[in-house]
Amino acid sequence: MREPLGRELDGKVAVVVGGSGGIGAATCRLLAGQGARVVVGYRSNAQAATALAGDLPGEGHLALPVGVTDTASIEAFRDAVLSAIGRVDILVNSAGTTTPVQKATSRRPRLASGPPAMSRASRRVSPPST
Repeated sequence: MREPLGRELDGKVAVVVGGSGGIGAATCRLLAGQGARVVVGYRSNAQAATALAGDLPGEGHLALPVGVTDTASIEAFRDAVLSAIGRVDILVNSAGTTTPVQKATSRRPRLASGPPAMSRASRRVSPPST
């Protein structure tokens, strides 16, 4: 039998990009259930993201817009999170895009996924490990 989840994340700040639907929303619920303060990042459904943030257990959850294909949006999101909360302990990216690559060298279609901008912005959230 599985043990119930504890409060291992009390005092932690979790940011979930793509947090308003599907896997992202489930991740938000799980993190909040373990005590984290959650930032629900959403692309277009502000109503769903705000409702989710309001329904999460605990206090201080936020819903903020972010478009993962737009560097300026990602940087504005990062700045808004840091301005509102001051830090990020956990970063989850459950948003993404895929674009078919025209004229791929092999016969099988290839997909390019996730913009490099997300990686660049996430590196700026906290100083590098030493």
